[in-house]
Amino acid sequence: MEEQNKFFCEEMIAMAREGHDGEDGWTKLSRVEPEGIDVFERKVSWSQVPQLRSRWTASCGVEKVGEFFVTGQTDTSALFDSES
Repeated sequence: MEEQNKFFCEEMIAMAREGHDGEDGWTKLSRVEPEGIDVFERKVSWSQVPQLRSRWTASCGVEKVGEFFVTGQTDTSALFDSES
């Protein structure tokens, strides 16, 4: 089980490489508006199901995004405020 966990951990870390979407086989599947979330898909040899990944670029700092999740907020409009 430990060997399997290590393998999938390595695969998941590799999926997160920024700037290597095409090289890693990722294609943009869709975009969720108005939030601006991009959804990507790729096929891998180690799974019969395509892998999905999402990416959202915030217009505010990481501190504000962290605060949003820690405090359990649900209104995302503050994250899109350009004065943040």
